[in-house]
Amino acid sequence: MLGKIITAMVTPFDKFDNINFSSLKKLIEHLIRNNSNSLVVCGTTGEAPTLTDLEKILLFEKTLEYTNERVPIIAGVGSYSTQKTVDFIKRVEYLPLSGYLVVVPYYNKPDQQGLYMHFKKIAGSTKKPIIIYNIPSRTGIDMEFETIKKLSKIKNIVGIKESNKNVDNIKKIKNEIPSFKAYVGDDVLLYDALMENADGVVSVASHIYGKSINNIIQLMRTKQLKEAKSIFDIYNPKFKALFIKPNPVPLKAALNKLGFDVGSVRLPLVEMPDEVKTELFTILGI
Repeated sequence: MLGKIITAMVTPFDKFDNINFSSLKKLIEHLIRNNSNSLVVCGTTGEAPTLTDLEKILLFEKTLEYTNERVPIIAGVGSYSTQKTVDFIKRVEYLPLSGYLVVVPYYNKPDQQGLYMHFKKIAGSTKKPIIIYNIPSRTGIDMEFETIKKLSKIKNIVGIKESNKNVDNIKKIKNEIPSFKAYVGDDVLLYDALMENADGVVSVASHIYGKSINNIIQLMRTKQLKEAKSIFDIYNPKFKALFIKPNPVPLKAALNKLGFDVGSVRLPLVEMPDEVKTELFTILGI
């Protein structure tokens, strides 16, 4: 349903730090043309923590309008408060979203039972599909495989964006609960994840390299592993360079360089120094 390439979309801002909807429309057209099968709105790359609830709702509405049912739209709705997440979902249930991306609660560091109860309550508040977002480097807590397995039994918890430092959870998921969707959340792990039968990638680099990522995926699908690895090895340094500073600082700099006018980042993120931009653009070849 969601396809192999889910782009975690940036939120364009204008010079006054407001959402730039004309740039959003241009970016969406570019992403659809370049093999994005689905879009995540208001995720980490979209600077969700800096957006108000009203801004998020406007982003959902405008993205749905601009895509016009051409690709599924997944809304980032998670927070460290179970009830706040449930309340926000209720505010956006009227929208024809394809599902919700819900991050593992950050800052308060619940145990595995707390994680289970958090997602169980959220899933019970909607009939729409839920995708778990496990990113220990940002949340301070790692969802263990047994918790994932337990949550997979809840009907509308359909998959996970796994942003660990390895693909161990993806391997276990596809071996033991193959119907549960497992998306790798880090472009640099794309090849390893596909070797373990990952369902696809929630990608940052697809903003720029969507066609190449699609090429890698198609080669893997047809078992042309050597060819896929050769292409992946060319692009992997570029994938890494997009995280030379906190995401999405390098990505926005690159998109601006390419003419997409996505603006700056909101505090507490800051722009890169010019010498770092030069290094980034050299690696990316732009």
